[in-house]
Amino acid sequence: MKKGKNSHCAFRARLYHLIEMTVVREGKGPIVFAAERGCREVFQALRVEDERIEALSLKKLAGDPGSFSADLIIVDCGVEFERGLKVLRNVKRRCPDVPILFISDGYRDRSAEAFRAGARQHFTKPVDIIELQEFVRNLLFYKRHSGEKRSPLVLERPEENIRPSATTDKPLNFLKAVQYIDENLPGNIRLDELAREAGLTRFYFCRFFSRHTGMSPMKFVSFLKVARAKELIKNGAAGGDLVLIAAQSGFGNYSTFFKQFKKYAGCTPREYMSSIRA
Repeated sequence: MKKGKNSHCAFRARLYHLIEMTVVREGKGPIVFAAERGCREVFQALRVEDERIEALSLKKLAGDPGSFSADLIIVDCGVEFERGLKVLRNVKRRCPDVPILFISDGYRDRSAEAFRAGARQHFTKPVDIIELQEFVRNLLFYKRHSGEKRSPLVLERPEENIRPSATTDKPLNFLKAVQYIDENLPGNIRLDELAREAGLTRFYFCRFFSRHTGMSPMKFVSFLKVARAKELIKNGAAGGDLVLIAAQSGFGNYSTFFKQFKKYAGCTPREYMSSIRA
């Protein structure tokens, strides 16, 4: 009996960081969109449901970026790429915890400079508004769920001495499903298997899981696979071979790995590796 109790406590401690990622931070700041008045066509087209978007000039943003309490900053420099980089560096230095998207009129070949200056992603005009909206929604969602600071979405394993009391009061069948995910990554995890672990039909399980995490079960699995991949890259696994890392993270092919990594991490695997080595 004692062994079973200790095993249960160890399991709950192991799940601590997994479950904590599903708790949304209270309150949310606006999206701050910085662009000059003659360069706001992207701002005028951008609509993100349930989000407040505030427009500023580049000069005003650079003057005191910390005063806006933003959850996301978008810098549209138009054709003034050098000025945009200067604003980007200044804002990133003073607000290191706030992700920044960088938009320019052309200059696709200088994306590396934007990333080095602190941009999470670089979009060039004409911007696909649907793609931008989706990127913004995903970035804000995972930033708020993961409580990220500087490098988002890196899943840190809990230390062995974490006390079992540092857990949540999630329903037992939810914990069973998350335990199954945790124990079977990076294997192929199917929705039917998760629903069976929770003792629910597929339909009710999806609604049940989303209610407790804010995302579908399979999105949660993909999110954790990407987090695992980031750990492997960070630790120099597989000699830096991204194809092998993709396989070790549970992705069936590199194309899927690339798309999912960019979706959840906000950059490509190669860009993330370069940022780690910088």
